[in-house]
Amino acid sequence: DFEPLIGDRSLADLVKVISKSDRNVYPVLDHERHYIGIVFLNDVRGVMFDRDKYYTMHISDFLKASPATIYCDEKMDSVMEKFEVTNAWNLPVVDRNGVYMGFVSKSKIFSSYREQLQQVSHE
Repeated sequence: DFEPLIGDRSLADLVKVISKSDRNVYPVLDHERHYIGIVFLNDVRGVMFDRDKYYTMHISDFLKASPATIYCDEKMDSVMEKFEVTNAWNLPVVDRNGVYMGFVSKSKIFSSYREQLQQVSHE
């Protein structure tokens, strides 16, 4: 449920997405849905209520690189290492062509792992 943004859109477009979301990080894509980075709510907060900047600033003005990117076919040990090294809670997932597929969260991985352990221990 991470709402993707297109990098060349205006600050006004970003504010619309933020107003409908409870997230604090937003994936940024190009027009072909290739993942190009993220925008953090904290980086936008200082200007998001300044309507004079709604059409002079763009989403790309707030763009940051992700601490890591996960490939959809990546092995779990590599994924966990990326979470460990970056200390991130959410990382973007792309296919091998760089097309955005979504985010994966460390907490979802741990929950799934616990479920798997419970299943194995009850067998």
